[in-house]
Amino acid sequence: MNLTQLRAFHAVAREGSFTKAAERLCITQPAVTASITALEERHGVALFHRQGRSITLTEAGEKLAAVSQKLFTLEEEAAEVLAAEQGLQSGTLRICVGSPYSIAPVLARFREKFPGIDLRIIPGNYQVVRDLILSENADLAVQTEAEEHALLGRQPLAQQRLVAICHRDFPLPAGPVSLKNLSGFDLVARETGSGTRRLVRNLCEEHGADLPIRITAESREAVFEMVANGLGYGLVLDAEMPQDGRVRVVPVIEAEKPLTDYLLYLKRRENLRLVRAFLALAKEA
Repeated sequence: MNLTQLRAFHAVAREGSFTKAAERLCITQPAVTASITALEERHGVALFHRQGRSITLTEAGEKLAAVSQKLFTLEEEAAEVLAAEQGLQSGTLRICVGSPYSIAPVLARFREKFPGIDLRIIPGNYQVVRDLILSENADLAVQTEAEEHALLGRQPLAQQRLVAICHRDFPLPAGPVSLKNLSGFDLVARETGSGTRRLVRNLCEEHGADLPIRITAESREAVFEMVANGLGYGLVLDAEMPQDGRVRVVPVIEAEKPLTDYLLYLKRRENLRLVRAFLALAKEA
């Protein structure tokens, strides 16, 4: 089916005139006539009764007009959807986060500015984040100290520091401690594959420290609860600290350098309107 010819037919059927159809399509009347003639000859059917300047649909024309109306109504709806997307009036933005704390303020501003956009927050640890972006199952992701990748862009979002946490009566000094001072205590750590555990491992390798892991917890909430009950100490990002009177924070000397949270995205998709709008808003914040 030649859609150009079908579009011409639809315009004539809708307007009841070749002249008005040509004006609607912004083409010449002979072009409209040629398209209708070619459509009729190709399929061996008459679509219009022509009586001078008056035209009416044949039975076949009426049946085709009913179908073409459905087809071009859907086309108009598709155009409206795209126009709404362009105006950031609707759509869904998928963001993968291991920790929501640094991005939550930006999400709040985005919702305030673009209330028609749905946000889908996808949980995922360090290993999951990059795969979701590369497979296009997420539009953006947050990752602390994200490494460079040829296909990925990264934009700084916020900065955090790694700190030690322990029960308020745990025998750690109140002031800054060195990693070597922590080696004699039990570490409550996140699961293998988590970003925090990777940061702790990198810090230990950099400073030649050995911190024995005695308890592995599958979430930051579980780490906090184990620590709050005195089962050991934890190493967490300071922005993730809950308000809990049972726990105190102890700075770590070797972790004074701030760590950067990055927004990750596929470079070839960075010009998508939703992605571009979120990156711009995050940069302003």
